[in-house]
Amino acid sequence: MNNPPEVFELKKDTHKANCIARITELEANEDKPYQVEIYTAKDLRTKKQNRLYWTHIGEIKKAGHGDLHMELKRKFLHPIYMASTTKEGSKYQSNYAALCLIKQSGLEIDYDELFGKVLSTKDSTPKQMAEYIEAYWPYINGKGIYLSDPDNYKREG
Repeated sequence: MNNPPEVFELKKDTHKANCIARITELEANEDKPYQVEIYTAKDLRTKKQNRLYWTHIGEIKKAGHGDLHMELKRKFLHPIYMASTTKEGSKYQSNYAALCLIKQSGLEIDYDELFGKVLSTKDSTPKQMAEYIEAYWPYINGKGIYLSDPDNYKREG
């Protein structure tokens, strides 16, 4: 059985000490070596935002409106990413431009499936996810589907 990866966020010196202590506990093994990666963390949506979003998707389905996940992303998340000036925003914009070229070329590729993979909430910052929730929430409520209140989930962890 594979153990899940251990992730240490280094925000304080005590975190760094815990990470170093954990590494020194490991035994080197040529057959099953460990891999240590160090990178700057991305500012991703919070767990509360993610839980709320999927709660909303479930509430929409339960109300008999099917899976509006992709429709909501196209209508509300896409413009947020297109207006972004971050590195991730630029990456999305480049990928979207490439997808548009693929679609225009007439290649027999499932464009919607590719677009669904490029337009992901997983890459949202907390600010972008809050903006997304704030955009779709009144839209869905306007359809008579009353979603859980997003106020407590906007930006905190």
